[in-house]
Amino acid sequence: MWTHSESGYFWLADSMYAKEVDDIQRELASVNRALSSGKDALTGQTYLYLLNRQFILYVADTQYAKSMQTYKQILEQEDNANVVAELRPYATKVLTLLQSDKPLIHSAEIRTSGSSYHELSRESFALRVNEGELDEVQIRCANKRSRFTASENSTWNIPSSWGQCTVFVTGTPKSKFDVVEIGAYQSAI
Repeated sequence: MWTHSESGYFWLADSMYAKEVDDIQRELASVNRALSSGKDALTGQTYLYLLNRQFILYVADTQYAKSMQTYKQILEQEDNANVVAELRPYATKVLTLLQSDKPLIHSAEIRTSGSSYHELSRESFALRVNEGELDEVQIRCANKRSRFTASENSTWNIPSSWGQCTVFVTGTPKSKFDVVEIGAYQSAI
């Protein structure tokens, strides 16, 4: 029998291995899987360590909206003073960047499953293809879903009434592209 705790600690071990071999994507995936085991399956300090790593990895991967969501979770944890003190300057810089008018560029790659996704934090975005081909763009929001043919010469503007949005992109596996977010910051933590 495999329990949630065993699963959580297995993915924790895998994340530590990925950290040692400097595989950010694998480490992030393993941290996410360990956290999905739940707070009850892991000790409080282990759970806090995983949230700390998740924040750092989301920032490194330019997933700023997700990093701020993780920071909010860290603030809600018990015995978090040291981690909050360590991460506060970085969270402040991320929030300042999100609220600025500078474009946010997230480099992405179509996985072998044929898709990639990115949670948006701005009201508009465009795609810049670096290698390969993209097929479709789906904008999945709290209050609306839309599908479009992927086009490098398009900018998508999202009304604030749609709520928090994630862009899903499908295409040829291993295609590389950038999601360029522009416009106003859409959600405050």
